[in-house]
Amino acid sequence: MVFIIVSPYSPRLNTIGSFRWEKLAKYLSEKHTVYFVTSKLPDDSKLPTRSFDIGKSFLIELPLKRYRKTPENLKATLKSTLIQSMPFLYHAIRRLKISAHYLLEIYSDISFFGLVHDFKAYRTAIEEVISKANPCEKIVLVTTFGPWFSIKLGNFLKRELRDKVFWVADFRDPSFRMVATKNFFDNNLLKWKTKDLLRKVDLITVVSNVLDEEYYGPLFGDKVFVLPNGHDDYFTQLNITLRANRKEQRNILKIAYTGTIYISTRDLKPFMYVLRLLTDMNYYFIYAGNNSEYVTSEFEKAHLTHRLINFGKVTHDESLRIQQESDLLLLIVYTGDNKTLGRGIRTGKVYEYLASLKPILAIAPHDWEMKADIEVDGVSKVFSPEETEEMANYLRWFAEKRPVIDYEKRKEVVYKYHYRNLAIMFEQILETLLAKKEMNK
Repeated sequence: MVFIIVSPYSPRLNTIGSFRWEKLAKYLSEKHTVYFVTSKLPDDSKLPTRSFDIGKSFLIELPLKRYRKTPENLKATLKSTLIQSMPFLYHAIRRLKISAHYLLEIYSDISFFGLVHDFKAYRTAIEEVISKANPCEKIVLVTTFGPWFSIKLGNFLKRELRDKVFWVADFRDPSFRMVATKNFFDNNLLKWKTKDLLRKVDLITVVSNVLDEEYYGPLFGDKVFVLPNGHDDYFTQLNITLRANRKEQRNILKIAYTGTIYISTRDLKPFMYVLRLLTDMNYYFIYAGNNSEYVTSEFEKAHLTHRLINFGKVTHDESLRIQQESDLLLLIVYTGDNKTLGRGIRTGKVYEYLASLKPILAIAPHDWEMKADIEVDGVSKVFSPEETEEMANYLRWFAEKRPVIDYEKRKEVVYKYHYRNLAIMFEQILETLLAKKEMNK
């Protein structure tokens, strides 16, 4: 098979949106010809970057039409000032901005980060790859959402090339329901637009069971399959090295959270209520992420700043080091009001934490679909945001007993979500559907 993966968010970008298909491309390229088509970041871009590994895949980078040049330090200063002086206005502007941004994505080639992709350049590059491919090989076109640009491009190429390509539309996030914010416009518009653009799609892959339920049935029937996110060898190898060099301190419990906080959906407050009850415990809470100021303010309100070690924004490698030097990892999955929505959330942090081989305390709905995977090691535990006393008791027990996880059972879960195995799963889905399509001709 020949794979053409359209991922407008460059693998050079330090964002979860580029990680999923970077790793799938890496392992697919061990057996197949893979082209990774993306937008090239300008040399003077201020966006955070990282190293990447797409294996034997061919990287095709296409220049952007335009991109935002607002300095990040100025943007951060304006944001911080507005949050402190007029928080209600800030959140109203943010909701309006995100809602408007989705409309702009649908009807133009803009995407988040202020990037404007070149539709014509993508079309030309992909058509050139297809023209040079062996006619006997199946061509699989994968479009990754977001941005909307990808599925608009996929829709156009499928209508133009028809059976020359097998079109796969991949959704790591929903296209018609937003998790991090409420909309100022009707989500039915997004659902209608999704259905309209995907009329010709051959396969839809989603990252969770909840997304499977939402895209299945009246929308797209049996074209929908779950292809979860995962992790790569890089995590495991680095974690083994870091763990070997770690020195344990049994007189103090180190709890770490390395990730982003969203007040409406993934908030620290439920855990702050827990920490306030631990007056009889010696512990440190270690934070690393983009919400340094917010975390500090929460600890100041609780008069617990002496318990906080705040690293702020760090590199990914430094984040992994912090995890390994901690005793327990806090995983905030969902703290919002919509429990149905929350039970299907699978952030990239879930797999990163699992690969750390460290005990995990997760805050999530009681029927979260990854609860069994977290708790299988016999020590890690999932609590709902309201279980304040239960979490406090768990932490007291953990500090006293210092239990060891069942490494073999955890490794089974880690193995299941390795990107090499997920690439094999993807291949098997494709082979089944392609064979079925041939029989129906």
